Amino acid sequence: MNILKGAHYALKLSINLRLATPLLLRSGQIGDLTDSSIEKTPDQPDQPDQQHLLVNGYVWASLLRRSLSRLSGRQQLAEQIGKYQNKGGVSPLWCETTTSELHATAVNPGICIDRKWGTAKPGALFNDELAIAGLPLTLRCIVFTPDEVTATTWRVALLDALRLVHDGIENIGGGWTYGYGRLVVEDINYTILDLKVPERRKLLWRWEGFDWRKDALPAGQPKIVASATTIAVEAKIADGQLMAIKSSVFPLDASGFGKLPDTFVFRRNHLVEGIIHNSPVIPGKVIRQALLSSSLERKWRSQGGETAACLSTTHGKTHSEDERCKCRRCRWFGSTDAAGIIAVTDGHVINPSFQVVSRVQLCEHSMQNMNLFSGEYLTGGEFSFKIIIDENRANDASELLSEVTELLEEMKGESAPPGWYRMGSTASCTGQVQVNEYVITRSTIDE
Repeated sequence: MNILKGAHYALKLSINLRLATPLLLRSGQIGDLTDSSIEKTPDQPDQPDQQHLLVNGYVWASLLRRSLSRLSGRQQLAEQIGKYQNKGGVSPLWCETTTSELHATAVNPGICIDRKWGTAKPGALFNDELAIAGLPLTLRCIVFTPDEVTATTWRVALLDALRLVHDGIENIGGGWTYGYGRLVVEDINYTILDLKVPERRKLLWRWEGFDWRKDALPAGQPKIVASATTIAVEAKIADGQLMAIKSSVFPLDASGFGKLPDTFVFRRNHLVEGIIHNSPVIPGKVIRQALLSSSLERKWRSQGGETAACLSTTHGKTHSEDERCKCRRCRWFGSTDAAGIIAVTDGHVINPSFQVVSRVQLCEHSMQNMNLFSGEYLTGGEFSFKIIIDENRANDASELLSEVTELLEEMKGESAPPGWYRMGSTASCTGQVQVNEYVITRSTIDE
């Protein structure tokens, strides 16, 4: 469509969303305490203590384009977004930049794992700044169309696209595989303006002061061209076990401590009705690496050597698509050359119980005490998380789904020894996980 001559109608959307998971939206700058800083608005001289998250229009347009491209019969609409060549002209979609008050940010630690030994690589520690879950965001966008029928077509298509966003299949920011940037769609408002009418044209760039029409996400999942499977998992810390997923960050609520330990249970902040809560979390990054990737790598190597799971994490440099590693581990869980096809969200621990455990380091020669240290451990709790396998990113993703399903069955402790699968920093003696149940939901494929 020639937007200069054919834009006679405008579909306006105002969508209220909430961050269901932390958001990794790098600004390209180094933070005061982190290796990367989140995207923020410039400091305001009159409000030096208030910081605001900035989500530019390109991020929103990219989200909608990727979501539309997954829908059956909507590829033509997706191709119009962000295309400025003579094939389609200027994009009919305009997205406004979003700002939201940053009540708090989080420092997320990361480490590169040596695949040969299964331990952290020396000197490979890094960290990112994240926006906390629960932060409200508003997406405001306008789609210019030649007629009202086309505007309605766009509205229906965007509702289906937002359903994919709501289900966590598409995200904003980085860290798709670690469960970051997922959004919950809470409220959808729209109106269609006839730009040939002066009174309606005056409302084009206004977002307040007129009646919106309410809309809702479709009840069923829309048909898509490539499946995305979601596995909702219910798990718990095995009975009688300690869980050592730890952090050096002092928790907000330290009333239960006497003498403070050296390390604390890993917690994340999340915003609920304007109040920040600090609660224990099993990071999706840990679940993805320790429970899924490492366990499957061990199995594949025992069956097929390094062609099934290579020992490299970097391959020396970024290769072209034809030269990338073809092993299962790199194709499915990702490497420096390409992202993976499986994502895991955080598991928020409910009914947690804690214990501070003191330990001693002995000299190997004299067997004398060298160092006394203590740490806070989880001793119980249930947690739920989601595993998303995107078949749009690989042709053989269904094989990974089968592998993960078999792994979850073994974690129930019925077909494999209980506590065989562990995670945490002292997994040689703690960290046993038990899966209670899981539910698989697969998107509808348009055959």
